[in-house]
Amino acid sequence: DRDENPNDRQRLESFSSFLNGQGFDNQIVELFGQTRLEKIFNNYQLAVTTTLELAKLKGVEPLAVPIIEQFKKI
Repeated sequence: DRDENPNDRQRLESFSSFLNGQGFDNQIVELFGQTRLEKIFNNYQLAVTTTLELAKLKGVEPLAVPIIEQFKKI
């Protein structure tokens, strides 16, 4: 989101770099919507749908995210 707090944006970019370093392709996408709430809802919907579909394709549990736990330790 272009209106996002610069500190939050930096954290997102750091996480993206971390994922790249771990061999995971990723892409930062801009949020869309006319209001902040609409942007949040649309982003949530995109994240859930993407997560479930990728998990189904790869045959993995969609809620198991060990990479997130690794990142939290940094």
